[in-house]
Amino acid sequence: MCVGVFIEALESRRLFTGVTLITHGFNSSVDGWVTEMGDAIASQNGPLALQPIYKMTASDDGKGGPIGVASERLGAAPADWSSTEIIVLLDWGQLAGKLPFGGYHRTTQDVAAAVANKLLNAMSIPDLATPLAQLPFHLVGHSRGASLVSELAGDLGQRGVWVDQETFLDPHPVDGIRDPLNFNWGDAPMHVYDNVLFADDYWRTQGDTNLDFTGEPVNGAHNLQLSEAVLSNGGYSIEHSDVHLWYHGTIGPPFSDTDGSATIGPNWYDPPQGPRESLGWHYSRIARGTRPSDGLKSGGTFRDPVTLSVSGPAVWDDVQISGLSSDFSVSQGSTIPVTVNFEDRSAGGSRDAVITIGR
Repeated sequence: MCVGVFIEALESRRLFTGVTLITHGFNSSVDGWVTEMGDAIASQNGPLALQPIYKMTASDDGKGGPIGVASERLGAAPADWSSTEIIVLLDWGQLAGKLPFGGYHRTTQDVAAAVANKLLNAMSIPDLATPLAQLPFHLVGHSRGASLVSELAGDLGQRGVWVDQETFLDPHPVDGIRDPLNFNWGDAPMHVYDNVLFADDYWRTQGDTNLDFTGEPVNGAHNLQLSEAVLSNGGYSIEHSDVHLWYHGTIGPPFSDTDGSATIGPNWYDPPQGPRESLGWHYSRIARGTRPSDGLKSGGTFRDPVTLSVSGPAVWDDVQISGLSSDFSVSQGSTIPVTVNFEDRSAGGSRDAVITIGR
C-alpha cells in the first residue's frame, strides 16, 4: 500500500508588535521632521508602503473646551498586520502655541490626558478594534512634546499600563524655568514614572536666557548631553531642533544624513555622542541594542511614583516576554524557552489575572 505524505511549511510569522508614538513641541506639527522620522522607523520593518502609519490629532474649540483626539490612517491599509511595529504621529499643533507671541495653547497635562484616553479605548486607530495601550509603547517627544509624553506615560500608569520606553529630545516644558521669555504655561515638569521600563534623554544648552531654548537632563533617564559646538556645525538654524535631527540620524541601518529639511553636520557622531550605530535609536525595541542600566527600571534607577486612579477590573494587567533579541526558527511540536515578567496590581491582594503560556 502506498501512503502519500503532504508537508506544508509554515509561513514566516511575527508575533510581537509594538507602537512607536512620535510628537513635536511648540510652533510645530507632524508635517516635516515628525513624518520623516516616522517613515525612517517604519522602514526598519520592510518596504515603507507596507508599514502601518497613523496620525492622531488633538484639538479643542479654541476656548479651553474638552480636547478631542481623532485618528486616521496615512497611506494604504496594512495587508496582513505582519509588521512588527505600528507608527503613530501625534499632532497637537493647534494646542502647542505658535510664534511670535505664544498663541493659543493648552498644558501638556491636558493634552496627555486626552491622548491617554484615546489609547486606552477600543478603536484607538482605524483597522484595529482593540486599544493600542495593550501593546508595548515607545514614546518619543521633542521640546514641549517631551513633557507631553512624560505625562502620557504617567496617565497610562494610573491605569496600570507599562510603557516599554520613552525618549526625550531636548525636553523643554514651558513651566517658567529656563525660559528666556518668562512664559509659564503650567506644563508638567519632566518625570520618569514607575511604570516606565526604560527612558533615555538627549539634550543640549546654549544658556537658560538664550532664545534657542535649552533642554535639560531628566532624573531616572539615561542622559546624554550633546555638544552645542558640534551641533552648531550643520543642521538647523537653532540647535534645539538639531537634537531631533541628531536622533533621526541614529535610525538605521541604512542611516540617513537628512530629515528632508536639514542635513547632519560633520563630527556629529564622534564620541561621546556617537558612533551613531551604538546609541540613540540603538536602544529601541526594534533595534534591540543593549540598554544602559542607568535608564532601566530593572537597574534600580530612580522612578517617580504613580498612583492607580482605577480599581478592580479597570486596572490593566501586564505581561512581557523578554530575552528574545533576534529572529529564530522553530519546528512544529518543539518548545520555546522564554522569560516572562508580569504584574497584577488588583487592590487588596485579590489577584484576577490569568496568564497562560503554551497550550
